[in-house]
Amino acid sequence: MSQFEIHKQNEIKKQEIEVRALVALASFGVSPQKFRALNKLEEIAYPEDLANKINQEIKQKQLELL
Repeated sequence: MSQFEIHKQNEIKKQEIEVRALVALASFGVSPQKFRALNKLEEIAYPEDLANKINQEIKQKQLELL
């Protein structure tokens, strides 16, 4: 197995652990934890929306600098 494949597997495992932790926080955490966990889960579920949001923020900052 190549280093790249090992790295990709590790990244997938890391994200699986993160998702499980977020689901636990969303289910059993206190209100602020639940809210943050649900937001992060939504970002993972809809990465294109997060990318669009980041791009809009970058464009806005660029306009502010002009």
